[in-house]
Amino acid sequence: MAHGLSNKEVAARLGSASAAWRITAASATSSAPPESAVADEVARESARLNAWLDARFEEGLDFSPLAKTQLGRKDDYDRIDDISEAAREAQRAWMRETVSARA
Repeated sequence: MAHGLSNKEVAARLGSASAAWRITAASATSSAPPESAVADEVARESARLNAWLDARFEEGLDFSPLAKTQLGRKDDYDRIDDISEAAREAQRAWMRETVSARA
């Protein structure tokens, strides 16, 4: 006898605890989405973010014809970067809009 319980009572309590644990473990795993669904969601969101970042990169290149040339692009060969304060402010405004639109 452990703590005043008979062997039958100890076995019954252990059996109940074991069954409760199995039910809890089963419900915890069944409520979680399947691993493939999570991986699919991650892949979709990654592709969406990559597309957004690619588009912003291309937009940002429009501020710098010299950067386009460094990347080997053949457009805007006849232009150089506008280094005026107005152009810098326009680029900062674009950056602010881009970040606030994503948030």
